[in-house]
Amino acid sequence: AHVPFDSQRKWSMQVTASDTWVLGAPDIIAKQFDAEWKSDVEVDNAVAQGARVLMLAHCAGVTHIDETHPQLPPRLQPYGVVILYDQIRDGAAETITIARAAGIQVYVISGDDPHAVATLAKRVGIESATAVHGADFGLADTTRRQALVQQMRVFGRTSPTDKADIIAMLQTNGQRVAMIGDGYNDIPALKTADVAVVLQSARSAVRNIADVVLLSDDLNGLLALRKYGQHITIRMTAVLQHFLVRVVLS
Repeated sequence: AHVPFDSQRKWSMQVTASDTWVLGAPDIIAKQFDAEWKSDVEVDNAVAQGARVLMLAHCAGVTHIDETHPQLPPRLQPYGVVILYDQIRDGAAETITIARAAGIQVYVISGDDPHAVATLAKRVGIESATAVHGADFGLADTTRRQALVQQMRVFGRTSPTDKADIIAMLQTNGQRVAMIGDGYNDIPALKTADVAVVLQSARSAVRNIADVVLLSDDLNGLLALRKYGQHITIRMTAVLQHFLVRVVLS
Protein backbone atom coordinates (compact mmCIF):
# COMPACT_ATOMS: atom_id res chain seq x y z
CA ALA A 1 0.00 0.00 0.00
CA HIS A 2 1.10 3.55 -0.63
CA VAL A 3 0.24 7.06 0.55
CA PRO A 4 1.55 9.67 -1.93
CA PHE A 5 3.21 12.85 -0.74
CA ASP A 6 0.76 15.61 0.06
CA SER A 7 1.57 19.28 0.73
CA GLN A 8 -0.99 19.36 3.50
CA ARG A 9 0.42 16.31 5.35
CA LYS A 10 4.10 16.90 4.48
CA TRP A 11 4.88 13.17 4.24
CA SER A 12 4.47 10.02 2.14
CA MET A 13 4.28 6.36 3.22
CA GLN A 14 5.05 2.99 1.67
CA VAL A 15 3.92 -0.32 3.23
CA THR A 16 5.87 -3.43 2.24
CA ALA A 17 5.28 -7.06 3.13
CA SER A 18 7.10 -6.65 6.45
CA ASP A 19 7.72 -2.94 7.15
CA THR A 20 6.24 0.53 6.92
CA TRP A 21 8.39 3.38 5.58
CA VAL A 22 7.72 7.11 5.90
CA LEU A 23 9.49 9.99 4.14
CA GLY A 24 8.77 13.63 4.89
CA ALA A 25 9.28 16.65 7.12
CA PRO A 26 11.36 15.80 10.24
CA ASP A 27 9.32 17.97 12.61
CA ILE A 28 6.13 16.18 11.54
CA ILE A 29 7.50 12.63 11.52
CA ALA A 30 9.43 13.01 14.78
CA LYS A 31 6.16 13.38 16.68
CA GLN A 32 5.64 9.62 16.16
CA PHE A 33 9.13 8.54 17.26
CA ASP A 34 9.67 6.23 20.19
CA ALA A 35 10.71 8.21 23.25
CA GLU A 36 14.25 6.79 23.09
CA TRP A 37 14.80 8.40 19.67
CA LYS A 38 13.33 11.85 20.25
CA SER A 39 16.58 13.44 21.42
CA ASP A 40 18.98 11.46 19.22
CA VAL A 41 18.15 12.88 15.80
CA GLU A 42 19.68 16.30 15.22
CA VAL A 43 18.69 18.27 12.12
CA ASP A 44 18.54 21.77 13.61
CA ASN A 45 22.05 22.73 12.44
CA ALA A 46 21.26 21.92 8.82
CA VAL A 47 17.91 23.71 9.03
CA ALA A 48 19.56 26.77 10.58
CA GLN A 49 21.83 26.97 7.51
CA GLY A 50 18.80 27.07 5.23
CA ALA A 51 18.85 23.41 4.18
CA ARG A 52 15.80 21.47 3.08
CA VAL A 53 15.70 18.34 5.23
CA LEU A 54 13.76 15.11 4.71
CA MET A 55 13.49 12.33 7.26
CA LEU A 56 13.24 8.62 6.39
CA ALA A 57 11.72 6.51 9.18
CA HIS A 58 10.25 3.04 9.52
CA CYS A 59 8.52 0.65 11.84
CA ALA A 60 8.20 -3.13 11.79
CA GLY A 61 4.94 -4.62 10.66
CA VAL A 62 2.27 -3.82 8.12
CA THR A 63 0.30 -0.62 8.74
CA HIS A 64 -3.36 -0.38 7.79
CA ILE A 65 -4.00 2.75 5.71
CA ASP A 66 -7.19 4.75 5.99
CA GLU A 67 -7.49 6.03 2.42
CA THR A 68 -9.80 8.87 3.47
CA HIS A 69 -7.66 10.18 6.34
CA PRO A 70 -4.16 8.62 6.28
CA GLN A 71 -2.30 8.77 9.59
CA LEU A 72 1.31 8.22 10.56
CA PRO A 73 1.92 4.91 12.37
CA PRO A 74 3.07 5.04 16.01
CA ARG A 75 6.50 3.97 17.32
CA LEU A 76 8.49 5.10 14.29
CA GLN A 77 12.27 4.86 14.30
CA PRO A 78 14.56 7.18 12.29
CA TYR A 79 16.46 5.49 9.48
CA GLY A 80 18.13 8.32 7.59
CA VAL A 81 18.18 12.00 6.76
CA VAL A 82 18.34 13.69 3.34
CA ILE A 83 19.82 17.20 3.40
CA LEU A 84 19.42 19.43 0.33
CA TYR A 85 21.01 22.86 -0.01
CA ASP A 86 19.16 25.17 -2.39
CA GLN A 87 21.10 27.60 -4.56
CA ILE A 88 19.75 31.13 -4.50
CA ARG A 89 18.99 32.37 -8.02
CA ASP A 90 21.37 34.90 -9.54
CA GLY A 91 20.08 38.42 -9.11
CA ALA A 92 17.43 37.46 -6.54
CA ALA A 93 18.79 39.76 -3.84
CA GLU A 94 19.16 42.68 -6.28
CA THR A 95 15.63 42.15 -7.59
CA ILE A 96 14.15 42.20 -4.09
CA THR A 97 16.14 45.33 -3.16
CA ILE A 98 14.86 47.17 -6.24
CA ALA A 99 11.31 45.95 -5.66
CA ARG A 100 11.29 47.16 -2.06
CA ALA A 101 12.73 50.53 -3.12
CA ALA A 102 9.79 50.81 -5.54
CA GLY A 103 7.34 50.28 -2.67
CA ILE A 104 6.58 46.61 -3.38
CA GLN A 105 6.18 44.43 -0.28
CA VAL A 106 7.87 41.05 -0.68
CA TYR A 107 6.54 38.00 1.13
CA VAL A 108 7.92 34.46 1.25
CA ILE A 109 5.24 31.80 1.76
CA SER A 110 6.76 28.32 1.80
CA GLY A 111 5.95 24.78 2.81
CA ASP A 112 9.49 24.23 4.12
CA ASP A 113 10.73 24.50 7.70
CA PRO A 114 10.20 28.06 9.02
CA HIS A 115 13.78 28.34 10.33
CA ALA A 116 15.26 27.34 6.97
CA VAL A 117 12.92 29.70 5.12
CA ALA A 118 13.84 32.60 7.42
CA THR A 119 17.56 31.94 6.86
CA LEU A 120 17.20 32.00 3.07
CA ALA A 121 14.97 35.08 3.24
CA LYS A 122 17.59 37.01 5.20
CA ARG A 123 20.25 36.11 2.62
CA VAL A 124 18.31 37.92 -0.08
CA GLY A 125 17.55 40.93 2.08
CA ILE A 126 14.00 40.30 3.31
CA GLU A 127 13.80 42.09 6.63
CA SER A 128 11.92 39.53 8.73
CA ALA A 129 14.27 37.77 11.15
CA THR A 130 11.75 35.05 12.00
CA ALA A 131 9.09 33.07 10.16
CA VAL A 132 5.53 32.28 11.15
CA HIS A 133 4.81 28.56 11.43
CA GLY A 134 1.88 27.41 9.31
CA ALA A 135 0.37 25.59 12.29
CA ASP A 136 0.28 28.83 14.31
CA PHE A 137 -1.32 30.65 11.40
CA GLY A 138 -3.86 27.90 10.83
CA LEU A 139 -4.99 27.79 14.46
CA ALA A 140 -5.21 31.57 14.90
CA ASP A 141 -8.50 33.47 14.78
CA THR A 142 -9.21 36.00 12.03
CA THR A 143 -7.95 38.99 14.01
CA ARG A 144 -4.66 37.28 14.84
CA ARG A 145 -4.25 36.13 11.23
CA GLN A 146 -4.71 39.67 9.97
CA ALA A 147 -2.09 40.89 12.44
CA LEU A 148 0.41 38.23 11.33
CA VAL A 149 -0.08 39.05 7.66
CA GLN A 150 0.49 42.77 8.32
CA GLN A 151 3.45 42.37 10.66
CA MET A 152 5.37 39.40 9.24
CA ARG A 153 6.90 38.78 5.82
CA VAL A 154 8.04 35.14 6.00
CA PHE A 155 5.78 32.11 6.48
CA GLY A 156 6.99 28.51 6.68
CA ARG A 157 5.43 25.04 6.84
CA THR A 158 2.29 26.44 5.22
CA SER A 159 -0.34 24.37 3.44
CA PRO A 160 -1.73 25.26 -0.01
CA THR A 161 -4.84 26.57 1.75
CA ASP A 162 -2.75 28.79 4.05
CA LYS A 163 -1.02 30.35 1.04
CA ALA A 164 -4.35 31.23 -0.57
CA ASP A 165 -5.70 32.59 2.73
CA ILE A 166 -2.70 34.89 3.20
CA ILE A 167 -3.15 36.32 -0.29
CA ALA A 168 -6.90 36.78 0.26
CA MET A 169 -6.21 38.71 3.46
CA LEU A 170 -3.77 41.00 1.67
CA GLN A 171 -6.44 41.66 -0.96
CA THR A 172 -8.98 42.38 1.76
CA ASN A 173 -6.65 45.13 2.97
CA GLY A 174 -6.76 46.71 -0.48
CA GLN A 175 -3.46 45.39 -1.77
CA ARG A 176 -2.86 44.07 -5.27
CA VAL A 177 -1.04 40.76 -5.08
CA ALA A 178 1.22 39.02 -7.58
CA MET A 179 2.01 35.42 -6.63
CA ILE A 180 5.12 33.66 -7.95
CA GLY A 181 5.03 29.86 -7.88
CA ASP A 182 6.13 26.70 -9.66
CA GLY A 183 4.48 23.74 -7.91
CA TYR A 184 1.11 22.08 -7.62
CA ASN A 185 0.88 23.27 -4.02
CA ASP A 186 0.97 26.87 -5.31
CA ILE A 187 -2.10 26.50 -7.54
CA PRO A 188 -4.73 27.68 -4.98
CA ALA A 189 -2.65 30.77 -4.19
CA LEU A 190 -1.97 31.49 -7.86
CA LYS A 191 -5.69 31.34 -8.62
CA THR A 192 -6.46 33.68 -5.71
CA ALA A 193 -3.83 36.29 -6.62
CA ASP A 194 -4.52 39.26 -8.89
CA VAL A 195 -1.58 38.24 -11.08
CA ALA A 196 -0.28 34.66 -11.28
CA VAL A 197 3.42 34.50 -12.18
CA VAL A 198 4.84 31.06 -12.95
CA LEU A 199 8.35 29.88 -13.79
CA GLN A 200 8.94 28.23 -17.15
CA SER A 201 10.38 25.18 -15.35
CA ALA A 202 7.03 24.57 -13.61
CA ARG A 203 4.73 21.72 -14.61
CA SER A 204 2.37 22.38 -17.50
CA ALA A 205 -0.69 22.26 -15.21
CA VAL A 206 0.75 25.17 -13.24
CA ARG A 207 1.76 27.15 -16.33
CA ASN A 208 -1.75 26.81 -17.76
CA ILE A 209 -3.24 29.02 -15.03
CA ALA A 210 -0.54 31.69 -15.23
CA ASP A 211 -1.05 35.29 -16.28
CA VAL A 212 2.72 35.63 -16.76
CA VAL A 213 5.30 32.91 -17.47
CA LEU A 214 8.96 33.78 -16.84
CA LEU A 215 10.49 32.00 -19.84
CA SER A 216 14.04 32.15 -18.49
CA ASP A 217 13.06 31.64 -14.81
CA ASP A 218 14.65 35.06 -14.26
CA LEU A 219 13.02 37.16 -11.54
CA ASN A 220 14.52 40.32 -13.06
CA GLY A 221 11.89 39.99 -15.78
CA LEU A 222 9.29 41.06 -13.25
CA LEU A 223 10.91 44.48 -12.81
CA ALA A 224 11.00 45.00 -16.58
CA LEU A 225 7.35 43.95 -16.74
CA ARG A 226 6.42 46.48 -14.07
CA LYS A 227 8.34 49.22 -15.94
CA TYR A 228 6.48 48.48 -19.18
CA GLY A 229 3.21 48.39 -17.28
CA GLN A 230 3.85 51.86 -15.88
CA HIS A 231 4.74 53.10 -19.37
CA ILE A 232 1.47 51.75 -20.80
CA THR A 233 -0.55 53.26 -17.94
CA ILE A 234 1.00 56.71 -18.48
CA ARG A 235 0.24 56.60 -22.21
CA MET A 236 -3.33 55.42 -21.62
CA THR A 237 -3.88 58.20 -19.08
CA ALA A 238 -2.63 60.82 -21.56
CA VAL A 239 -4.95 59.52 -24.29
CA LEU A 240 -7.95 59.46 -21.93
CA GLN A 241 -7.25 63.02 -20.80
CA HIS A 242 -7.08 64.14 -24.43
CA PHE A 243 -10.44 62.60 -25.26
CA LEU A 244 -11.99 63.93 -22.05
CA VAL A 245 -10.99 67.47 -23.05
CA ARG A 246 -12.49 66.93 -26.53
CA VAL A 247 -15.77 65.67 -25.05
CA VAL A 248 -16.00 68.63 -22.63
CA LEU A 249 -15.30 71.16 -25.39
CA SER A 250 -17.81 69.51 -27.72
